[in-house]
Amino acid sequence: MRNGQLRIIGGKWRGRKISFSQAPDLRPSPDRVRETLFNWLQSMIPGATCLELYAGSGILSLEALSRGARQVTLVEKLPSVHRQLQTTFDTIQAQNYSISCSPAADFVHDTVESYDIVFLDPPFDSDELSLILPMLGPIMHEKSYLYVETNREISDLDGFSKYRGSRAGKVYYYLFTPLDVCR
Repeated sequence: MRNGQLRIIGGKWRGRKISFSQAPDLRPSPDRVRETLFNWLQSMIPGATCLELYAGSGILSLEALSRGARQVTLVEKLPSVHRQLQTTFDTIQAQNYSISCSPAADFVHDTVESYDIVFLDPPFDSDELSLILPMLGPIMHEKSYLYVETNREISDLDGFSKYRGSRAGKVYYYLFTPLDVCR
């Protein structure tokens, strides 16, 4: 993550470096976290539709596309970060993506889409997680997965069951499924 650059760690763009905006509170998911996450998701990614709220660097969507996701949608409210995301996706010649410049809550409220995987990595020490979680039900289906990255331990989430979880340094990360779904 030096000098505003990240490396895609798997799939067709493996090893490719991308640039990201150095905006305040922008904290890309570390390599170690992404590697574990995508090992957990490896059988679910091919053909999946993914939503990355609080996109920041866009690295989770790029990893998903690199590994065979059918479509990714990124949501980022900061115009400067949105522009950098567009430049990154154009440079890498990515296809099957869309980038929305809006607050996550507005996007979730307005979308009629349903997603197989939702990546949720809001700014640490913000209220965004508690704001957005109750809104996710209509955009997920019974076989969806919710990825949450935070700076605090989570024991449970209303409406979701913890599928997997781990910690890397000060980062806690989890994969949840909608409640009452057998895997």
